[in-house]
Amino acid sequence: MLISDIKDRFCNFFELTFPEYQNIEITQLKDITSGWENDLLSFDLGYQDQGKQVKKELVARIYPATNSKTKSAKEFSVMKKLYDLNYPVPKMELLENSGEIIGKPFVIMERIDGPTMGEILRKSNEKKQIEMMELFIDLYVQLHKINWREFNLITPPPESQSLNTYIETQIDEYIDSLLQRGMIDFSEVFKWLRNQINGISVSSLSLIHLDYHPDNILMKRDLNPVVIDWGTSSVLDFRFDLAWTVLLTNAHASPTLGQQVFDIYQQKLGRVIEDFEFFYVFAATRRLTDYAISLIQGSELSGMRPETASLLKQYNQVYQFVYGVIRDHLGVKIKLIEDLLSK
Repeated sequence: MLISDIKDRFCNFFELTFPEYQNIEITQLKDITSGWENDLLSFDLGYQDQGKQVKKELVARIYPATNSKTKSAKEFSVMKKLYDLNYPVPKMELLENSGEIIGKPFVIMERIDGPTMGEILRKSNEKKQIEMMELFIDLYVQLHKINWREFNLITPPPESQSLNTYIETQIDEYIDSLLQRGMIDFSEVFKWLRNQINGISVSSLSLIHLDYHPDNILMKRDLNPVVIDWGTSSVLDFRFDLAWTVLLTNAHASPTLGQQVFDIYQQKLGRVIEDFEFFYVFAATRRLTDYAISLIQGSELSGMRPETASLLKQYNQVYQFVYGVIRDHLGVKIKLIEDLLSK
């Protein structure tokens, strides 16, 4: 759809949603898409409210995937609650998930004009990098301490069910869903995960982001951080979250930096993080199965934009590293992944 058509439809949408507003105008509408999952449109909204001229700087996050109605509603709900709890996220304005306005669900939120924390890290000296890393981990620990029951993401496990049983059920359901999508080549990995989960001790649940990394943190002009991209958020053991972040850091930056992330988090947590290998292998499995499904069946099945499959091929070295995690920890080979990487 052309930008001019979207502009007209957005104007109509705001007019219908806010009949009390007068002289509604959308300006500076432009595509600022940079991630793998969603299209992003930046724009300014101007209107008169009770005789006062109002201007808002906004972003529309558009959901392309097959489960986009559910995903957009979840992300909107989670971010709205986080904002109410004073956790640093953009202020959510509107949810439109019928798909009737522009053919796809979208949310509209506050626009944060600033670099990502990742951009600052890559350009900074060592002192500034340490400062940013401390802030990065402080936000992470703070997130995992939030009362997950404030969010309607899951039905609380019955009192008769242990948290271990709850996590085992989540793992089983996840593996079954991957097998239904043709990931039979991962059978040995799935067997290892199912065997190992029995010995993992789970003492609490946390709200988790599941894609927490410095490029998902925007820095305001005053350098206060704002965490974005909550589409994969869930309620699980915090180690699922931390392992994903450590894996991404290892693969995209360096294992040395990944170890620093783990060490600083453990220090701030104030206790030893046990059984991390299981969660790290699970993170690698998740990354590789998303990669395989995107390349074989289309990226939309993994909740990504259609063009993401071609982008994945540019990260061959990253996926080589992730595959190495599986080989090193489990001693197994996955022919499907080796074939994809060889291409």
